[in-house]
Amino acid sequence: KMSAAGFSVTVQEFEFQLVSDVTPPELAQISPTAVTYTDGVDYATMSYSGSGDVTAPVGAPSGDSRGCYASDWAGFPAGNIALVQRGTPAGFPGGSCTFRIKAANAVAVGASAVLVYNNVPGLLNGTLGQPRYTHSVMGLTQALGQQLLALVPGGLTMHIKTETTAEIRTTRNIF
Repeated sequence: KMSAAGFSVTVQEFEFQLVSDVTPPELAQISPTAVTYTDGVDYATMSYSGSGDVTAPVGAPSGDSRGCYASDWAGFPAGNIALVQRGTPAGFPGGSCTFRIKAANAVAVGASAVLVYNNVPGLLNGTLGQPRYTHSVMGLTQALGQQLLALVPGGLTMHIKTETTAEIRTTRNIF
């Protein structure tokens, strides 16, 4: 239509990496009380999260709650879902403890999935950065993270399900 109207039209194809949920993610507390949480309100899948379907007890780092150092995870029970706080300790090498570092530390000790809760009010929409990660990783609100953390000592079991993709797609610009 633009060409017919006398415009010079050019089509430019290019590739981009699509990173998204394939199906809606799920997050639910199984025990001590059954609670289903709301995507986009209570939690969000982190960009470049892997896929997974896990129901397991939840554990937190035994050291600093931010889980930035391998030593923070001493005694973490393999198979548990890790619950860790956003943030970077003062003097951390490189200056920033990324979500990927937190997830990698948790997975290195056997975590089956990772929940990172915000250190300020509001939902945590984070990214693990490329490449796509191996495990499910979600960001939580500060309020939800603190509620869950209080339940960990008495026995907290959660269900996490993510089905994600990170793939190259082609699209086009029309000038």
